[in-house]
Amino acid sequence: MGKRFEEHAKSDKKSAVLDHITTTGHNISLEDVSILAQEPRFGARKIKEALEIYKRRPSLNKDQGL
Repeated sequence: MGKRFEEHAKSDKKSAVLDHITTTGHNISLEDVSILAQEPRFGARKIKEALEIYKRRPSLNKDQGL
């Protein structure tokens, strides 16, 4: 989780998280992050992720859960 957080918050130029940080000046830390589910299989993990995005409609997520 730490690695993905660092990728999103600091280096991925297309990241909504990085865009939010630079636009608003907000600071996001790992203390603000929680794991909603775990799944070792890639395909099943992507489905779970899409369902959570669709259900929760997080404001920082550019993906619509498809």
